[in-house]
Amino acid sequence: MLKFFLVLVLGGVLSVAITMLMTRSTLTSSFDGSRLVIEKTNFAILPSVILTNVITTIVVGGLVVFVGLVVSHKIAGPMFRFEKDLKEISKGDLSKKIHIRNGDQFGTVAENLNRMVVNMNDKMREVQQDLEILSKAASSQNLPQGFIDDLETCRRNLDLKFKL
Repeated sequence: MLKFFLVLVLGGVLSVAITMLMTRSTLTSSFDGSRLVIEKTNFAILPSVILTNVITTIVVGGLVVFVGLVVSHKIAGPMFRFEKDLKEISKGDLSKKIHIRNGDQFGTVAENLNRMVVNMNDKMREVQQDLEILSKAASSQNLPQGFIDDLETCRRNLDLKFKL
């Protein structure tokens, strides 16, 4: 926003300079009290041009700051929540949902990520169930205890690493 505001000020300065150059070869007459004053137009209008540009710069700059804050709130807020929720999911919390306020940006992305997490959660549950079935089948077929223990360790590790 600061860069945009500086560009706005530069535009005002450029506008004043161009106006001064365009009016340097003309004369303007005005009254100062009861006296008729004739002077170069660029010097006569300089205070008005500068005041107009300062007021315009302040008003437009204020609007830019306001709009910038609103837009950044709509983007930065959801991005902060995205980052926070994604960190929890990356740590293995597959029960986590990404929550976005109505009207915020990235709503579609959040929906897709939530569907992905639900699908991963379902797949992890299937893997846990398959490991449990394999463990029971291995026990009933009298397979080596080390193999059965490895299956159980895998299932427990899934329980510890992922919150389903």
